[in-house]
Amino acid sequence: MVATIYDDCPNLQVVDFKSSTDAVVSVENAEIHCSFDFPPISPAFFPVNITIRSDPAPSWIPSRQLQVLFSTSDNNRLYVVTMWIRAARELHHVVLFVPSSTFLGHLGGISADQVPYSFAWDEWGPAGTRMMRIPRSSEIWVCYVFGSKFVTSQLQAHSSRATFAIYDFNQLACRRALQPCCASHTGSGFVQRSGRVTRGLFESTVVTSLPYRKQKLSLEIGPGEGPVDAVMCSEDNLIIVGVCILFPVVV
Repeated sequence: MVATIYDDCPNLQVVDFKSSTDAVVSVENAEIHCSFDFPPISPAFFPVNITIRSDPAPSWIPSRQLQVLFSTSDNNRLYVVTMWIRAARELHHVVLFVPSSTFLGHLGGISADQVPYSFAWDEWGPAGTRMMRIPRSSEIWVCYVFGSKFVTSQLQAHSSRATFAIYDFNQLACRRALQPCCASHTGSGFVQRSGRVTRGLFESTVVTSLPYRKQKLSLEIGPGEGPVDAVMCSEDNLIIVGVCILFPVVV
């Protein structure tokens, strides 16, 4: 999958590399199986960059030494699509969360004579994704997604505490938690209501409704400890990153 911007219209393009030849081609000339379009950008704005992240790799297998009984299925992996949109001197940041099940559910319905097929936003986005405007993740420490989880830091200057938000898009867990018989045993943080990115960045208000769970963790920063610059995640851990720049000392 390739994230692109063409004629100021961002989209995600799916390339069937298994059916392609060994010849080296540019992304612009690759044979596209299908594409997933974003909602139209407002004429007053224009997209300047788009990235897509997902971890671990498709070939990843959990270690046999782990004591946990379950691991994330390939069909439950989360894709984090980050888009930067500019207007005059302002740069806006929008994140789209897409589980692999959303993509796979649409790919199976394309026949050979429909290739390349273009999915309009209304066909795949409102029910199968969640769009948010959240604090920007690090562009260097990019391991902020693993399996179905995404983590971001909510840092405040000159504060003695750092707050982290963990978003979990495990749809099986969400469906189980939202059942009346289980609601009292699953805890809080599950979000089912639709979310809105109001009109301004896009031509019309963008409504998405993929359920998720949000949890917050607060960490005290002790005296003498450096600032928290980023947070990353693995299968069962959060990795807090603090960058310390050492200047050479001339003796």
